[in-house]
Amino acid sequence: MQTQLPGQALKSLGLANKRWRRSSSTVLWKTFSSHLQERGRDFDALLLSPPNGFLDNVKNLKIILYSEVSEVSEKVLELITVLAQNTLRTMELPTVDPSTLGLLIRSQNLIEELTYQQPAKQHGCGCPDSRFLVGNLQKLRKLTITPADDDDFSAWLLNTPALETLNIAPCNVSNRSNPELRQLASLNRWKCPSTLIPLRLRHLRLSYINLFDGPYHLGKITDVQSLADLEIRYCFNVSSFLERLSIEYSALDSFALKSLCLIQSFEEPNLVRFLDQFIGCFSGLERLFVATRNPQHVNVENICRHGQTLRLLHLDPLYRPHRLPLSEARNHCYTATELETLQVGCPKIEELGIHVAAIDIRSMTRGVPFLFPREENFAKTLDVIARFPLLRSLRFTHSLALEENIEFDNPVEHAVQYSQLATRSYDT
Repeated sequence: MQTQLPGQALKSLGLANKRWRRSSSTVLWKTFSSHLQERGRDFDALLLSPPNGFLDNVKNLKIILYSEVSEVSEKVLELITVLAQNTLRTMELPTVDPSTLGLLIRSQNLIEELTYQQPAKQHGCGCPDSRFLVGNLQKLRKLTITPADDDDFSAWLLNTPALETLNIAPCNVSNRSNPELRQLASLNRWKCPSTLIPLRLRHLRLSYINLFDGPYHLGKITDVQSLADLEIRYCFNVSSFLERLSIEYSALDSFALKSLCLIQSFEEPNLVRFLDQFIGCFSGLERLFVATRNPQHVNVENICRHGQTLRLLHLDPLYRPHRLPLSEARNHCYTATELETLQVGCPKIEELGIHVAAIDIRSMTRGVPFLFPREENFAKTLDVIARFPLLRSLRFTHSLALEENIEFDNPVEHAVQYSQLATRSYDT
């Protein structure tokens, strides 16, 4: 019998009817998310759930850190003793003792997704002992790790033959939009034994990493020819990273890379030059998202190498993760000529975000007609943009799909402003 009641209502029924709770637990209770701060009796009741009850049917485990590492590790150990073996498929853990994580992996060796935050050095460091990992991560497809400092995590990679997605993102960065070099982890200490068979990663996301010598280590970790999605956020030494990747890609006959995302909130010399070099040595991108503090323009002719596949293009040469006026950016707009090159060379673009005018919609006054800048280049640019045959999404001012670009103030007022901008024609 099917029911139209929402899942939460069905779960609440279990508080009033034990028979219903027993019969429904195999269907309703798939995810357990907790900070493990329950009072003594509540936690004991959780551990003593009946056979084939709540804990025996959990597939996804998420522990939220609200207390000391030692306290969390102790409670996770207690959970390990009562969880049915090999039932979990995803695990998300805060800072826990590496040996505790190792025991959990040993008892749950069918996990497919794992997120683990590296403990601080005073609590012990590094990944679990390799003896916990051997043979127990054969099904792991997605791994997110937040290493502290320069700790070696390559032991994970020796024991994850099915890994498709690797996210590396340290958590101890105080200023997310402008990190300091000393706060960033590095790949330099990642050891790559001769027995390591390069992984065939599909998705690689690097955040807040010092990429000095990064390509050398990544080239040993993964087969770059299989990589479909590369994302680099707020990393240092990106120029050398891209330079090395260009060398490797130039030697390839085929390319799987479909999405490239580069976000940088501080200037780095030669970054755009090496980005140009990289995107110009292969073809096939469907999504190119570039937001940097460097005022130089990405070479649109190199972008056109991907013209038969490119669907989303975002080019922001003066990226700001905070609310700053755009008046300083007037001399760095993409020109109508560059847009014409893109319009001819990339006819399949559906989503376009590009810096073509210093329009700051946040400075608009509600009820006051908005006037576009009276600039000849901007008028020509609009004419060119109107000729993109498949364009359905256009953005001049704010970044496309950026978590850091948060709207403030009254959302209704912003809606009025956007509508006013979208419907206002250019008055010559």
